[in-house]
Formats: sequence, C-alpha cells, structure tokens
Amino acid sequence: MDIIEKIIEIEYRMFDKVNEGGARASCQDDKETFYAMRRCQFTAWNEAMRESYLEDLICAEEAGFNLVTEKYARMMKYTAPAEYAQIEGLLRPVTAEKEELVNQIHAISMEWSRQLHRQYPHIASGGRSLDDDETSQFGGTSISTYLRGELLTYSENTLSAYLAWQKVLLEKGENMDQAILEATVKLYGFASLAEAESYHRQ
Repeated sequence: MDIIEKIIEIEYRMFDKVNEGGARASCQDDKETFYAMRRCQFTAWNEAMRESYLEDLICAEEAGFNLVTEKYARMMKYTAPAEYAQIEGLLRPVTAEKEELVNQIHAISMEWSRQLHRQYPHIASGGRSLDDDETSQFGGTSISTYLRGELLTYSENTLSAYLAWQKVLLEKGENMDQAILEATVKLYGFASLAEAESYHRQ
C-alpha cells in the first residue's frame, strides 16, 4: 500500500467515527467518493508533506484523537460561534507559530482559489463559496473556513512542509489548487479543466 492509500485509510477510519450528535451523514457511508476526493488532494502534495501528515495521523490515532472531528469542530468558530465557544476548551491549544503558518498557507491557497474562480467560473462556483459561509451550497461552510479548519489539525512540521511546497510552486508559477481540481474533473471523465468548464457552461 502506498503512502497516499495509508493516509486515506486512517482518515476514513476517523471520518467513519465522526458523530455530531444527530443522524449519521450519508457521505460517511460513501467510502468510494471519500477515497477518490482525498486521493485527488494528496497527489498534489509532495512526499515531505505526505510523510509528515501520515505521522500526524498515526500519532493522533494512537492517542485516541480524531483529526476529522477536530477539523469540523474548528470550522464551528466561523459557522457556529456560540457552540464553538462551548467546546473550544476541549480542543488542542494552537501555538502562535502554528497560527502564523496557517495564516500564510491560507492566504496563498485562497489566492489560488480566486484565480480558479476567475479562470474556470462554472466549475469553481459549483461547489463551496470562497469565503461566505452563509451562501455556501455545502452546509454553510466556505472554502476559506473548511481550509482553515483542516490546516489547524496539521502539526507544525506538516504545515512547514506545506508552506515550503507552496513557495516552490509559486516560484514555478503553478497552482496546487488547480492541480487538485484538474485531478477531480479527470475523475469524472473530462480530459482537462477547459473541457469541464465548457461542458458546465452549457
């Protein structure tokens, strides 16, 4: 099993155990889609990021800590602030160094997302809104909020590797979010982002 499959296997075990107090979400039983979407993300990462994140997952699982549950809890700071205030003390503390890394990564990724919305508006606008949690089509959670929630579950080592890879891509004029989106549309049978955009424009 390669490192991406190991990562997704642990993530899915965590995702499968998420319980927000209500009925089980239907997406929790759609293992195939979960694996496919996460695979698209991790193929755009470099090896240092994947190795560090796998270590994060292994350590968390051994400690009985669910990073996927934490991700959704972190999002609540923006989508349900009153409820978040009640659980914030249960979450792992965030250091100033970690917060700064998250802010830098978030800023670069959001600019990449804005570029995608300008270049491929029909594909990009078909999912989460950029930064408005109220108008998002997916449970009120924007790209900005979802990204920040996920980044805050990563270790400082993983975040450092993430930021370093972003800087390499910026130097090369490449966009990690575009690579992820391209992998996603190819999963649905399109040859390219341009072809997918043309199809959804009709």
